[in-house]
Amino acid sequence: VERFDDALATVSARWSETKNAFNMALDPDVPAGSPAGSRSLRIAGASEGGHLYKNLAAAGMAQNDVLYVRYYTQHPLPSNFAHSGIWMGGYHPPTDWPQGGAGTRPVGNERFIAGAEVIDKATGWFDHYDYWMGMHQSGDGNYWGNDLLNDPTIRVGNNQWVCVEHMVKLNTPVTALNGEHAIWLNGTKISHLGQGFPTGSWVWDSFMQDPSVSTTFEGFQWRNDANLNLNWLWLENFTPSDPSVTLKFDHVVAAKAYIGCLAT
Repeated sequence: VERFDDALATVSARWSETKNAFNMALDPDVPAGSPAGSRSLRIAGASEGGHLYKNLAAAGMAQNDVLYVRYYTQHPLPSNFAHSGIWMGGYHPPTDWPQGGAGTRPVGNERFIAGAEVIDKATGWFDHYDYWMGMHQSGDGNYWGNDLLNDPTIRVGNNQWVCVEHMVKLNTPVTALNGEHAIWLNGTKISHLGQGFPTGSWVWDSFMQDPSVSTTFEGFQWRNDANLNLNWLWLENFTPSDPSVTLKFDHVVAAKAYIGCLAT
């Protein structure tokens, strides 16, 4: 649990890596339902923004077959940030910092990434952003994070607190395609993919969910090696081209069961 109610140095000490602490500040603006005296974390966009990264393995929490992450966030729109929100995933071996690999497909024994974030910075369109060994190739020949919902009506508001939760279930055995990824916004499930569901079709690296077609999502083989586990969280405001973008975060929870939003 991270509520950002302590001094920034104390907050930072609970995470494995803090990038650009000079861009971070505590803010009295908090979601409805927060206890009195609560604060949120504000991350400015200068110098590519900033992040907090947590190595769950180092905290004795590496053996997760299922992991839920719930957090509140607030986006200004339109903006020009590159990535935002809280990703989860696995590295083998685990590290105290996020590894590289942008644009390349994982091979199954070294990494996977599951993101839930805004993919259209003008409208607040929300979707998956996933890297795994079965991901599809982009039209430019690279492997960028796959978006798997593609519903432009699913959006987050401009400078409004939104409750985000997403879940990853690993494939077991490691030869299977029975991994899953689900996303909730403000307590409503907006997407859930696994072996044989939902129906839809691929267009390059985008899976277009569509109840009117008969083809189904193939499922996630997140890994082909049992040593690769869910073992990290990455809270980020990555803004390489727009130093004016400020994002806010609050009430981060990681658990092995569904968490839900704050009672208001």
